[in-house]
Amino acid sequence: MATPWDRRTNAEQIKVRDDAIARQMQTLVGPFSPFWRDRLQQMGVRIRDVTSGDALRAIPAVGERDVCPTGDA
Repeated sequence: MATPWDRRTNAEQIKVRDDAIARQMQTLVGPFSPFWRDRLQQMGVRIRDVTSGDALRAIPAVGERDVCPTGDA
């Protein structure tokens, strides 16, 4: 049985988080989000390189106008 989340060391929690980030980027964002695929490509960021919280934080957040320039979300 896995150690409960609140009993894991900080390093163990970070590893679980980073594994989840990498998995989501490679199996969900890359294949199924043309918006993020194009945005990251324009920034020169490869999806397979976003494998940690630090890498994710380095990507600028988007606003409503980024997603819908006309403002009609």
